[in-house]
Amino acid sequence: METTKIIKKHKKSNSKIIKSDVVVIGTGNIAIKHTNIIKRLLPDKKITLFNYRNKRIDNSVMRLYDYVVEDSELIEVNKKNSFVVIASPASLHVEHAINFSDKGFHLFIEKPLSINTNRLKRLFNIIKTRDTCLYIAYNLNFLNGIQQLKKMIKGKEYGEVTHSNIYAFSNFINWRKNKKFKKTVTSSSSLGGGAVSELSHELDYALDIFGKPYQILSTFSKSNDYNLDIDTKSSIRFLYRKKTVNIYLDILSDIEKRICYIYFDDLEAQLDINKNSIILLKNGKIIKKYSYNQTVEDTYFDQMKYFISYMSKKNNDNNLSDITYLPKIINRLRYNA
Repeated sequence: METTKIIKKHKKSNSKIIKSDVVVIGTGNIAIKHTNIIKRLLPDKKITLFNYRNKRIDNSVMRLYDYVVEDSELIEVNKKNSFVVIASPASLHVEHAINFSDKGFHLFIEKPLSINTNRLKRLFNIIKTRDTCLYIAYNLNFLNGIQQLKKMIKGKEYGEVTHSNIYAFSNFINWRKNKKFKKTVTSSSSLGGGAVSELSHELDYALDIFGKPYQILSTFSKSNDYNLDIDTKSSIRFLYRKKTVNIYLDILSDIEKRICYIYFDDLEAQLDINKNSIILLKNGKIIKKYSYNQTVEDTYFDQMKYFISYMSKKNNDNNLSDITYLPKIINRLRYNA
């Protein structure tokens, strides 16, 4: 087994340029998850970890990478389809994206793209100039249950949608067992924590299913139990001409619940995200069930497989107007929280 090569800070007298197929930024659970998936999909590619904080890295994490580099100036693209996985705190996403897109790397950015809209214009100008692609990692769009709901709505088999209630309840204190919760990104507003940012999957798939609303209303609350500076509960309402979508987010909940209720003219559909199953009810009785072998965990693999294929296309169509829509919503919601 080869030993991971550690490349320290840049020294003109002793520098080594690392030609990288894949660069990963971040050492948290999601960065490790993406790394393991890439190793399955692209076993022959060399993967570099950019240790932007020059921090000590556990050996179990170090072994996943061919190189660990502390100076981004020493990292260059190896081939046309070299890409970077940006899984740093959301407040740093755009900074890292500008740096690596300017080098010619395609961008796979963990959600959300940004917690504010600063420097997005500069990033998009670089993307256009360098002809790189940008993908924001909202893996729930690959869930079979969500895809099925989209077909139901588009096909109008059960009539029009009158309204929808979406719930995402969890307790972030339990998310990272090996780390004190007050030292996590989730608990820090400046790093992009809070219910709106961390559970923005629900906002993303709601927009994907229902489209852009004409108005957005919201209310927020903060917990006094732990002296946190983040929004821990959010109630968001998307208003459309003929329907309303309510989204309820809670990251300090006593229960685990991730369910989307959609009310059609003729019946009610309930999608349980965690179970990836749908039940259809009419007059309170179940008339049909959909269940899938695919798990939420599987969607991370499906997502990366899609990105690699998307990146390989000769003409990458980055719809930058659509890409900026959700970050603008998140920024506005966080500002009002």
